Amino acid sequence: MEEGNGNRSWQEHIERHDRLITHILEQQDSFRTDLGALLKAQVQLTESQRRTDEKMAETSDKLNALIHIVDDLVRRPPQAS
Repeated sequence: MEEGNGNRSWQEHIERHDRLITHILEQQDSFRTDLGALLKAQVQLTESQRRTDEKMAETSDKLNALIHIVDDLVRRPPQAS
């Protein structure tokens, strides 16, 4: 009988490890999926940041030109009519 109990104990031990390995593999697959989504979002965020930086530089250039124009108008001496 002890031999039967020993075999059953080993079988339970193997089944427990099998369940743990299955769980780990499922978690790894889920992690891989999440990591893929995260990497995709990072690429999109980087591209969005690049476009934002370009637009900010463009806006800054336009604002500087406007400031220069207004500054010239304000500092220009009045013309005699």
